[in-house]
Amino acid sequence: MATIMSSVLQNTLPLTMALGFGLLLLMGPSLNLALFLMFLLLLGLVFFLVIKSKTHLAPLFVFVPALALDAPWGRPFNDVAQPLTEILGDVFFSAAHKSLGLPGVSFSLFEILTFVLTFILWLKYKKSDLSVSSARLFWLVTLLVPLGICFSIITGIFRGHDVGLILTQSRSLLTLPFWMMIGYAVFSGHERVALFMNILTVIVVAKVLQALWIFSRQYSFNLGSYEFLVEHITSDLIVTALIWSVFLCLMAKNKIMACLSFLAVMIPSAYIYIINDRRASFAGCGLFSLIIPFLCPKKYRFLCALTFSGLVVLSSTYVALTWGMSGPLGFPARTIQSLFDNKEDTSNLYRVAENKNFAYVIRDNPALGLGLGTRLPIVEKMADISSIYENYDLLPHNTLMFLWAFGGPITFSLFSLFIIFLIAAPTQSCINAHHWVDFSLPFILISMITRWLVYVMTDIGLTEVRFLMIIGLVAGGYLRQYKREAAYLGIS
Repeated sequence: MATIMSSVLQNTLPLTMALGFGLLLLMGPSLNLALFLMFLLLLGLVFFLVIKSKTHLAPLFVFVPALALDAPWGRPFNDVAQPLTEILGDVFFSAAHKSLGLPGVSFSLFEILTFVLTFILWLKYKKSDLSVSSARLFWLVTLLVPLGICFSIITGIFRGHDVGLILTQSRSLLTLPFWMMIGYAVFSGHERVALFMNILTVIVVAKVLQALWIFSRQYSFNLGSYEFLVEHITSDLIVTALIWSVFLCLMAKNKIMACLSFLAVMIPSAYIYIINDRRASFAGCGLFSLIIPFLCPKKYRFLCALTFSGLVVLSSTYVALTWGMSGPLGFPARTIQSLFDNKEDTSNLYRVAENKNFAYVIRDNPALGLGLGTRLPIVEKMADISSIYENYDLLPHNTLMFLWAFGGPITFSLFSLFIIFLIAAPTQSCINAHHWVDFSLPFILISMITRWLVYVMTDIGLTEVRFLMIIGLVAGGYLRQYKREAAYLGIS
């Protein structure tokens, strides 16, 4: 009977998915509760099928829509166009009481599905891969961030702060350990990592083609006064997809076809990346490029150092020749100039004032921090950006300073330990790698962490759930790889 039931479900999987997403399309921005419940029922059937037969595919039902859809806060395409990905993204990422009309439900559909998925995987692996005895290091690293957030929450409650604001400030970051659990449970080998990275790359290519289409049809290849074309995270996803595509070329048997495929992906992706003109992404790539020479395996150290030195000379020459130049060719020089010249961009002046306000909070609350559940006290006057970003004083741009100001040195230190480990351990793995398969995952993790840190310090990086999802998955998968490496070396 169970075999028949599984066969029926497996044969009806495409129809189930089609009906589910078809209902979601019909619902549009104003959802009908009955249709929404039907969609959840169909999605539940898919989860049941996957959990029973192909467990590692279960996260795809959250991972794929999370990357494919556009979040409303990202203002994709500047409201010049409103594609279906943005309409559905509002349903997927906004609080359920807003997007779905469910009273009192502050969590988004993305967050709800994340919690459900993690719970299901935990039930399946709690006595094996996710047991404390089997994954001590994983739990030690994973719990660093939530422990710090819990400390900030307790401080806020003790000081009588608003519980609703506490939830708003903490809920995004608390999805990180859930996705680390998912990554650790699912990424048991390179094949599974490759599956998710290949899907990410395909989605990025689709997003790039969508952006090219809208840029040509709606913008006539001219952004005009708009600062960007697509969401900030799209720029970061493009970089991740291109890095993975390089590894595909290195690991491919037919390297000529692989390189031609890489060029087909790189050219349109690089064009959209440049047009999008996101300084945080440029700076993150620059920071990561400084680390690359230290990641090279021992046998390639000299070649990497020579290549890196050549790239530094070429890049420096290019920046010098294009300094002060307008247009796409001058974007690297303008990015560097804007990082050091506060007069270049009023957003820099805003961030300087924001950091001064953080400094006042840290000075007045040196031991415990301000505690979550309250807004950033404004001592140094800042520009009013509430019309663009309503929660500018609740979730400020520099979320690294936010952790220190609101969580005190304890929360800041725990987060710092988390980052230090996820850079130091993968660096050692990269240096000791004997194959590209072993090298790729830690290399990608370090690239993500360094680029994410720039967003954390400048652009509300701790609140972007898709950053946390991808980093959590890759970090969890790497910790699984690190465990295998430690076992191979005889380290307990």
